[in-house]
Amino acid sequence: MLIALALFAASSGINRAPTMGMISKSAPAAEQGATLGVAQSAGTFARIFGPVTATTFYSFSVPLPYLVSAAIALMAGLVAWQFLYRAVEPAAPATFESAGGV
Repeated sequence: MLIALALFAASSGINRAPTMGMISKSAPAAEQGATLGVAQSAGTFARIFGPVTATTFYSFSVPLPYLVSAAIALMAGLVAWQFLYRAVEPAAPATFESAGGV
């Protein structure tokens, strides 16, 4: 059990810093602090209410918390996919004049 907890703590520490950095860098410079605060608040909210909600679901049916978690992860993945792969309009081709040529 202690080995599993140590592995969880190490992987969480390795994961959290780059994730928060990516969240901060994806926001405009003027909104980076607010965006990071919202992300950390959402994580705290999940760590508080996640176990309580999962325990409640578990009392109804043993596989229910896992199914709900899988559905939430699937929805989050689809939202992330749409955000990351949204259509980007191609830039106009560069010309000699637009590059500052004479």
